[in-house]
Amino acid sequence: MDVPIAEAVGAGACFLASAYFSFAKASLVLLGRRRAENLLSSSGQTALEVFVNEPERVLYSLTFGKLGFLVVGVGLALQVTAILGVANWLALSLMTFTVLVVVEIGPRSLAVGRATKVAGPVLTLSKPWLALVMPIAWMSARLSHLLTPSRGQVDLPPGSVSEEDVALMVDAGSKQGSLTDLKERILQSVFDFSDTIAREVMIPRTDMVFCSVDTKLEDLIDIVVTQGHSRIPVFEGTVDEIIGVFYAKDLIPQMRDSELEFDLRSLLREAFFVPDSKHINDLFKDFQTSRVHIAIVVDEFGGTAGLVTLEDIIEEFFGEIQDEYDTEERTFVPCEDYVLTDARLDLDEVGDYFGIDFPESDDFDTLGGFVMTRLGKVPKVGAAMTEFGLNFVVKEATQKRIKSVAIYRVDESAAPTDEPSDEPSNDELH
Repeated sequence: MDVPIAEAVGAGACFLASAYFSFAKASLVLLGRRRAENLLSSSGQTALEVFVNEPERVLYSLTFGKLGFLVVGVGLALQVTAILGVANWLALSLMTFTVLVVVEIGPRSLAVGRATKVAGPVLTLSKPWLALVMPIAWMSARLSHLLTPSRGQVDLPPGSVSEEDVALMVDAGSKQGSLTDLKERILQSVFDFSDTIAREVMIPRTDMVFCSVDTKLEDLIDIVVTQGHSRIPVFEGTVDEIIGVFYAKDLIPQMRDSELEFDLRSLLREAFFVPDSKHINDLFKDFQTSRVHIAIVVDEFGGTAGLVTLEDIIEEFFGEIQDEYDTEERTFVPCEDYVLTDARLDLDEVGDYFGIDFPESDDFDTLGGFVMTRLGKVPKVGAAMTEFGLNFVVKEATQKRIKSVAIYRVDESAAPTDEPSDEPSNDELH
């Protein structure tokens, strides 16, 4: 029996081509138009321009490539199995497994975490195909718009719309101007909501306001007035031993009746503790059912890691909420040749600002944690390192943590490389 080598090679080549287009589409979907815009402006990868301007047509074109080569590949593979005398049920099983692994699961898995790095090269390699197919993709997009009502309800079978499809619609709606910035931010936040944990949104222990159970009435009033917080965690002995939460309104009866002996312990309400790995969507449900607005976040050893409030969770959707006690903080302060940043910033925010896809790690969530992990110590003011085409210079620090970091683009300006000093800088984020 002659082995159909030409058909076998052709089938393999078609499967690989289909896998490439699947990888290309997944990379662009994961990147998103907004991050592509940031990457285009910061790195000058001109290949991204076509995706930024016409994301829908680009994705349609890649889908045509994926499906077209897949159909041809399956047809050739079935010819090979028929010549070799393979049973139909076995041939179909092999084709199904091949499509799932080679064309679907494999490419999507490879795209995760690599979207920022590969999107530009992928679009460069795909230019000939895009030039050939995009006119057809434009016709398909127009036909889709005509057949799909722009208003009203469209009945779709269960599971026919994936999270990726919704993300694409959000990007397209933003591009076409049908979504405001606020609506887009809220919808994008929904995708991240179930993946965000308490450690990523909490107020860290170093920034918390505590008071001891032995605090006197006058001192407690001073804390409430100066700090502007209505709920204050109370500890006994050390801050790792939180015994309750003090509500400022519970102090009013005490102040009205001066004859009452002040006992802070008697005013405490039960503290609500959560692990730092708890997902905030579950925490939000807990806040609703338990009717509390504040939770003490603990680490795996039971120590106090931070504090998370209902406001912190809401801010994940709507952005920072400033009340009369808050002072406005600018997270990114552009200077002459660098950007001054708060070290407490989530590393993903820094990546979005500079168009960089930082690697995920269990060791850090913030910019300060990233710098300390890379340097292997708590650095002094002036310590510097270069990663991902950026130079990070510690501008303000204490003996225990980094407070602010200056970020220079390596190709734009040479950052200072002074020896670290022993005294912290006076530079502040306003």
